[in-house]
Amino acid sequence: MRDEIATYAGWSKSEIAIHGIYFDKTPAEDVGDARTYLKNISAAVRHEGFLEPRLVVHNPGTVPNVNLTSYPADVTVVFEGEYKNMPKKEEMRAKLQALEHRREDYAYLVHSTPENISRGALRRIINGVRRDVEWLFVTDGAGDGKYDGYGSRWEEFLSLMW
Repeated sequence: MRDEIATYAGWSKSEIAIHGIYFDKTPAEDVGDARTYLKNISAAVRHEGFLEPRLVVHNPGTVPNVNLTSYPADVTVVFEGEYKNMPKKEEMRAKLQALEHRREDYAYLVHSTPENISRGALRRIINGVRRDVEWLFVTDGAGDGKYDGYGSRWEEFLSLMW
Protein backbone atom coordinates (compact mmCIF):
# COMPACT_ATOMS: atom_id res chain seq x y z
CA MET A 1 0.00 0.00 0.00
CA ARG A 2 2.82 2.42 0.85
CA ASP A 3 4.32 1.89 -2.60
CA GLU A 4 1.01 2.84 -4.23
CA ILE A 5 0.70 5.93 -2.02
CA ALA A 6 4.27 6.94 -2.93
CA THR A 7 3.43 6.51 -6.63
CA TYR A 8 0.45 8.87 -6.37
CA ALA A 9 2.45 11.34 -4.28
CA GLY A 10 5.13 11.35 -6.98
CA TRP A 11 2.61 12.69 -9.47
CA SER A 12 2.95 16.12 -7.84
CA LYS A 13 6.21 16.45 -9.75
CA SER A 14 4.42 15.94 -13.07
CA GLU A 15 1.54 17.48 -14.97
CA ILE A 16 -0.84 15.24 -13.02
CA ALA A 17 -1.00 16.16 -9.36
CA ILE A 18 -3.38 15.24 -6.57
CA HIS A 19 -4.04 16.43 -3.04
CA GLY A 20 -4.74 13.10 -1.36
CA ILE A 21 -6.33 9.69 -1.52
CA TYR A 22 -9.78 8.19 -1.09
CA PHE A 23 -9.43 4.82 0.63
CA ASP A 24 -12.44 2.63 -0.13
CA LYS A 25 -13.62 -0.19 2.12
CA THR A 26 -11.59 0.86 5.15
CA PRO A 27 -12.22 -1.06 8.39
CA ALA A 28 -15.17 -0.07 10.56
CA GLU A 29 -14.43 -2.44 13.44
CA ASP A 30 -11.45 -2.28 15.78
CA VAL A 31 -10.10 -5.75 15.15
CA GLY A 32 -6.63 -7.01 14.36
CA ASP A 33 -4.35 -4.29 13.06
CA ALA A 34 -7.17 -1.98 11.84
CA ARG A 35 -6.01 0.98 13.94
CA THR A 36 -2.41 0.63 12.84
CA TYR A 37 -3.43 0.26 9.19
CA LEU A 38 -5.59 3.43 9.24
CA LYS A 39 -2.93 5.38 11.10
CA ASN A 40 -0.21 4.31 8.66
CA ILE A 41 -2.11 5.03 5.44
CA SER A 42 -3.30 8.40 6.75
CA ALA A 43 0.18 9.38 7.92
CA ALA A 44 1.68 8.34 4.58
CA VAL A 45 -0.65 10.69 2.69
CA ARG A 46 0.00 13.54 5.12
CA HIS A 47 3.78 13.14 4.94
CA GLU A 48 4.37 12.19 1.30
CA GLY A 49 4.63 14.63 -1.61
CA PHE A 50 0.95 15.39 -2.16
CA LEU A 51 -0.12 18.92 -2.89
CA GLU A 52 -1.46 21.09 -0.09
CA PRO A 53 -4.01 20.93 1.33
CA ARG A 54 -3.61 17.19 1.74
CA LEU A 55 -6.82 15.18 1.97
CA VAL A 56 -7.39 11.73 3.47
CA VAL A 57 -10.79 10.07 2.96
CA HIS A 58 -11.74 6.80 4.63
CA ASN A 59 -14.81 4.92 3.43
CA PRO A 60 -15.94 2.24 5.84
CA GLY A 61 -19.49 2.86 4.53
CA THR A 62 -20.79 2.96 8.09
CA VAL A 63 -20.00 4.75 11.33
CA PRO A 64 -16.66 3.31 12.46
CA ASN A 65 -15.78 2.16 15.94
CA VAL A 66 -14.69 5.17 18.00
CA ASN A 67 -11.22 3.63 18.49
CA LEU A 68 -10.62 3.91 14.74
CA THR A 69 -11.05 7.69 14.80
CA SER A 70 -8.15 8.47 17.14
CA TYR A 71 -6.05 9.32 14.07
CA PRO A 72 -8.92 10.68 11.99
CA ALA A 73 -9.29 11.07 8.29
CA ASP A 74 -10.24 14.47 6.93
CA VAL A 75 -13.50 12.91 5.73
CA THR A 76 -15.10 9.61 6.73
CA VAL A 77 -17.97 8.10 4.75
CA VAL A 78 -20.39 7.12 7.52
CA PHE A 79 -23.10 5.82 5.20
CA GLU A 80 -22.77 4.24 1.79
CA GLY A 81 -25.77 2.40 0.52
CA GLU A 82 -29.13 2.32 -1.17
CA TYR A 83 -31.61 5.10 -0.65
CA LYS A 84 -34.09 2.67 0.92
CA ASN A 85 -31.50 1.74 3.60
CA MET A 86 -30.63 5.26 4.73
CA PRO A 87 -30.50 5.36 8.54
CA LYS A 88 -32.94 7.45 10.53
CA LYS A 89 -31.67 10.93 11.31
CA GLU A 90 -31.84 10.46 15.10
CA GLU A 91 -30.03 7.11 14.96
CA MET A 92 -27.18 8.55 12.89
CA ARG A 93 -26.92 11.69 15.01
CA ALA A 94 -26.46 9.61 18.18
CA LYS A 95 -23.74 7.48 16.57
CA LEU A 96 -21.88 10.53 15.25
CA GLN A 97 -22.07 12.39 18.56
CA ALA A 98 -20.29 9.47 20.20
CA LEU A 99 -17.34 10.09 17.85
CA GLU A 100 -17.02 13.74 18.94
CA HIS A 101 -15.99 15.15 15.58
CA ARG A 102 -17.45 17.92 13.41
CA ARG A 103 -20.03 17.53 10.64
CA GLU A 104 -17.32 18.61 8.17
CA ASP A 105 -15.64 15.28 8.86
CA TYR A 106 -18.50 13.12 7.54
CA ALA A 107 -19.95 12.06 4.20
CA TYR A 108 -22.91 10.07 2.83
CA LEU A 109 -22.91 8.23 -0.52
CA VAL A 110 -26.50 7.38 -1.44
CA HIS A 111 -27.18 5.29 -4.54
CA SER A 112 -30.17 3.53 -6.09
CA THR A 113 -32.39 6.53 -5.47
CA PRO A 114 -35.66 5.94 -7.35
CA GLU A 115 -35.62 7.67 -10.75
CA ASN A 116 -39.12 8.99 -10.11
CA ILE A 117 -38.33 10.44 -6.69
CA SER A 118 -40.01 13.81 -6.21
CA ARG A 119 -38.13 17.06 -5.82
CA GLY A 120 -39.53 17.27 -2.29
CA ALA A 121 -38.16 13.82 -1.44
CA LEU A 122 -34.71 14.85 -2.73
CA ARG A 123 -34.95 17.93 -0.51
CA ARG A 124 -35.83 15.70 2.48
CA ILE A 125 -32.64 13.66 1.92
CA ILE A 126 -30.61 16.86 2.05
CA ASN A 127 -32.46 18.28 5.04
CA GLY A 128 -32.25 14.95 6.85
CA VAL A 129 -28.44 14.94 6.92
CA ARG A 130 -27.43 18.60 6.71
CA ARG A 131 -26.90 19.09 10.46
CA ASP A 132 -24.72 16.01 10.83
CA VAL A 133 -22.93 15.53 7.49
CA GLU A 134 -21.08 18.04 5.32
CA TRP A 135 -20.49 15.87 2.23
CA LEU A 136 -23.38 14.27 0.35
CA PHE A 137 -23.54 12.45 -2.97
CA VAL A 138 -26.89 11.17 -4.26
CA THR A 139 -27.39 9.23 -7.49
CA ASP A 140 -30.04 7.07 -9.08
CA GLY A 141 -27.27 4.82 -10.31
CA ALA A 142 -27.67 1.21 -9.21
CA GLY A 143 -25.93 -2.14 -9.45
CA ASP A 144 -22.28 -2.54 -10.38
CA GLY A 145 -22.29 0.74 -12.33
CA LYS A 146 -23.86 2.83 -9.58
CA TYR A 147 -20.99 5.32 -9.58
CA ASP A 148 -20.31 5.36 -13.32
CA GLY A 149 -21.86 8.81 -13.60
CA TYR A 150 -23.70 11.47 -11.70
CA GLY A 151 -27.19 10.15 -12.36
CA SER A 152 -30.12 11.52 -14.32
CA ARG A 153 -31.13 14.06 -11.63
CA TRP A 154 -27.68 15.52 -10.90
CA GLU A 155 -28.44 19.10 -11.90
CA GLU A 156 -31.68 19.07 -9.92
CA PHE A 157 -29.84 17.69 -6.89
CA LEU A 158 -27.23 20.44 -7.15
CA SER A 159 -29.89 23.15 -7.47
CA LEU A 160 -31.45 21.91 -4.22
CA MET A 161 -28.10 21.93 -2.47
CA TRP A 162 -27.46 25.57 -3.24
